[in-house]
Amino acid sequence: RGPRYFDPPGESWGACYNCGEVGHAASKCLVKKPKKPCYICGKFGHAAKSCSE
Repeated sequence: RGPRYFDPPGESWGACYNCGEVGHAASKCLVKKPKKPCYICGKFGHAAKSCSE
């Protein structure tokens, strides 16, 4: 895609929202996105919809 008015000048991206490193956007990040815990019990591996607590 071509540059748009809200793109930073050049390739000077801020910190990635995924890994925190400077120099790339989250859409170009190679690090796996962190998993989110269940918001009812705080454990990983299931969603709140299927939470047993």
